[in-house]
Amino acid sequence: MGWSDAVRVSSHPASAYTELGREPEPDRFLELPLLAALLLGIVFAVADAGRPSLRLVAGCAVAWSFVPALQIASVAASWLAFARRRLSLRRAIHLHFLGHLPWSLWVIALAAIASATAPQHEADLWKLLFATVAVPFLWSRAIGWHFFRRVYGLGQGGAVLASLFHLAIVLGSILGFFLVTGQLGPRILGRQ
Repeated sequence: MGWSDAVRVSSHPASAYTELGREPEPDRFLELPLLAALLLGIVFAVADAGRPSLRLVAGCAVAWSFVPALQIASVAASWLAFARRRLSLRRAIHLHFLGHLPWSLWVIALAAIASATAPQHEADLWKLLFATVAVPFLWSRAIGWHFFRRVYGLGQGGAVLASLFHLAIVLGSILGFFLVTGQLGPRILGRQ
């Protein structure tokens, strides 16, 4: 049995995306975004309660579903701007979500640590988050660059531009939300 498509994309994105781009279009293109929402639900429920209930997982999945929704919106916007003649939007969404393994591993590890961290040490958890976020961020940016190169067929400069466009939509929206609602500053500074 071979490696999963997500592992292949994460370990060898150029060759994996080249091969996967030739395969038939998947029937269930929202399967991976829904799994991403479920993973976020599980991760935040575990981080919060240690032993989550189905109700807590479902609530967290719904509350955090804006993250995969933003990514779908970003893929749709980049597809319209860069690749609508090359492949279907359904295919672009499916292939994009295969590159989520770095973030998935990172949030699972953080949830495991958070579930064992006492509330009075939450500031240490935030320090760990900011100290380690570069790993999944840079890894996923490399995967994303190959996505735009191999799947959208863009040149090097176009792939950089498309990557920045995608990043601005997703991270810009998330950071903007947390800054506007005043939730990010106190957590970074260790004050509640």
